[in-house]
Amino acid sequence: MGKKNRKRITIFLVIILILIVVAIGFFAFYVVRNGISLAEEDKEIAVDTPLEVDNQSIEVETSENYVEPGVNTLDIEKIQGFTSSTAFNASESAEGDVADSTDKTAPTITLSDSNLVVEAIGSYSGNFIEDGSDEPTANVAAMLVTNNSNQMLQIAEITFQINESETAVFKVTDLPAGTAVLVLEQNKREFKLEDSYTYGETASGYMEQPTLEEEKFELTTEKGKIILKNKTDQSYDKVYVYYKYTQIGGAYFGGITYRTPFENVPAGGEVEAVASHFNPNSSKIMAVQIQEK
Repeated sequence: MGKKNRKRITIFLVIILILIVVAIGFFAFYVVRNGISLAEEDKEIAVDTPLEVDNQSIEVETSENYVEPGVNTLDIEKIQGFTSSTAFNASESAEGDVADSTDKTAPTITLSDSNLVVEAIGSYSGNFIEDGSDEPTANVAAMLVTNNSNQMLQIAEITFQINESETAVFKVTDLPAGTAVLVLEQNKREFKLEDSYTYGETASGYMEQPTLEEEKFELTTEKGKIILKNKTDQSYDKVYVYYKYTQIGGAYFGGITYRTPFENVPAGGEVEAVASHFNPNSSKIMAVQIQEK
């Protein structure tokens, strides 16, 4: 083979390699831009794994002032680990009054989904729960969001453009109508006063409020374990129990929702499952769902 032919082949292979690298780059950009997860189908829902020793337990401190999350129960000052930088009134007056008396010039944060209202934004220090790791963190960007629709917010991904070239992403799942949640930035982005959170592009979906299927099942809970009793004469192949963390300030904690599966539930029988993140003092069961065949 002549030198000219070898040179042509080398140039051709280099061009092919460059094209492959460019194609991979475009694909990676598309995946990030559109929020596609190739490794995880239900990234917003964490399935409980076998109980392990956990030194970073999440507890709701015992208090006579504890209020279960509900409509109009949010008390920002009582949210544990959260330091509000800006707080807003969901129904701002014509004069532009805001909830935080220390910052009367706080800008309004607008979301593309008008059913969702940002009550406050600031920093959170404590266990990072959005990925199920419970890893200790400090000064992570956090946001209090209220679902003002008349349906459960099944999922919402809120993206803010920060400093022109950066983004901050907050994901919320299974938030009942009228309630609020403290959600942490997905990538543990540090909260900085100079960052501007003014408009959030929101991709969201809603559903009718699910039930606990109380006519069919009875639930008994312990730390790290949930027991499901089948009250019917019908067996079920698989049943899911969903739960979230709660906060002492009348809000849910974390956009994440945990899902514990129960398999081969016999008629009239009981089945127990490991729910490593469940604690009766700091968790609330959101729904029971029968997996159809």
